[in-house]
Amino acid sequence: MNTTAVSRYTAMRLKQWLRVASASGFAVTLLYSVLSVFPIIEVPSWQTFALKITTVIVLANLIGVGIYFGGRSRARHSMRPG
Repeated sequence: MNTTAVSRYTAMRLKQWLRVASASGFAVTLLYSVLSVFPIIEVPSWQTFALKITTVIVLANLIGVGIYFGGRSRARHSMRPG
């Protein structure tokens, strides 16, 4: 086996491991998001509580998306020669 074949095999194994870890992280995040919407204590209105929590989750994710794409844009501009 030459080094290229070994590198491909290692990269393939890494990709599979990374996909499993990513899927697990996504599942835990999704489960947390769904379960956090429902109150575990008595509240006057569970609909209002759910709306507030859902709003916070959506806004936090939108901020994260903005940071991600802002960083990609900055990185792309810093790689330009000149």
